[in-house]
Amino acid sequence: MNIKNKAVSWPLLIIAALLLLACEDPKPELPPITKVRVQTLDALLTEYQYRASAQALSLRDSKIAAEISATVDSIIADVGSTVAKGDTLVALDCRETIAVQEQSAATLDALAARAALAKQQLQRARKLRNSRSISEEELNQKQSTLDAATAEHEAQQASLAIAHLNVERCAVKAPFAGVITQRHIQQGERVVPGQSLLHLVDHQNLQVHVQIAAEAADSIGAATETHFVHNNQTYAVQLISLAAVLDSRTRTQAARFSFIDAKPKAGTLGQIVWSDQRRAFPVTLISQRNNQTGVFYAEDNHARFYPLASVIPGQPIFIDLPLETQIITDGRLGVDIDEQIEIIKDQAQQ
Repeated sequence: MNIKNKAVSWPLLIIAALLLLACEDPKPELPPITKVRVQTLDALLTEYQYRASAQALSLRDSKIAAEISATVDSIIADVGSTVAKGDTLVALDCRETIAVQEQSAATLDALAARAALAKQQLQRARKLRNSRSISEEELNQKQSTLDAATAEHEAQQASLAIAHLNVERCAVKAPFAGVITQRHIQQGERVVPGQSLLHLVDHQNLQVHVQIAAEAADSIGAATETHFVHNNQTYAVQLISLAAVLDSRTRTQAARFSFIDAKPKAGTLGQIVWSDQRRAFPVTLISQRNNQTGVFYAEDNHARFYPLASVIPGQPIFIDLPLETQIITDGRLGVDIDEQIEIIKDQAQQ
């Protein structure tokens, strides 16, 4: 081969080499690394408040009833009246009851005289028995007469005590301090024992009654502050009791609270509000992968998945992870479990 032919072959070789390189498969490009933003778990957790419908109820809410048959003479405390314990609420016509009392007292005096006479006769009979002027049978009869007279006297004493009590019942008195909320009688009306006259409510001694969902019952005992809320008014309360029995129909437990200081009106409807000592995780950052519900967090530049045992709609989510855990907030929808990620740092973090 001459020098001229060699000079011509070099360009051809270069072109052939380029054609061969063009025919080779290109190297596969690596998928782009997903970029995410993170926040510490501590920064995401928030206070969770429980709420339950409740009512402020009086400890003493009574229908005041008549205890004797009589005619209503006057109504002293009407609807809206505030009364003290022992105040007269209704006055009943007591003439008939007083007459029965006087009759009972007279009967008692007669029985007392009869018993005294029987006692004297027994004492005389015993003296005669010593001198054998009376038989044993006659002595026993005298003793029996005294015993019967004594028993009748004691029975009449009980009847007179009842008569005295009925006279006192002519004035219907308040058994406790409170407010008259209803009146069921009219002046001049004849009433009988057990008939409702007035409705009396203790407006000072109140409790809050509430049914608490079973899922929230454990937190109520550990709550540091609990309030009864009505029309944006807040009243501090404290737990008195929490029933150990669960209502199988409503899955709730009955709870009772007392007011610490200020209190609303009896019968007020509102809510019991308390905070869980634990802080809740935002439900908006919950993800689902492989039929599991959980949370994505960053570790060693990879997306890790923390599955949650159970997530109940409407209930708070509590996560048992270190507070410094880097929770993936932005970009979590496009990552897979254990996928490599790149954390975007804001200027404030750089």
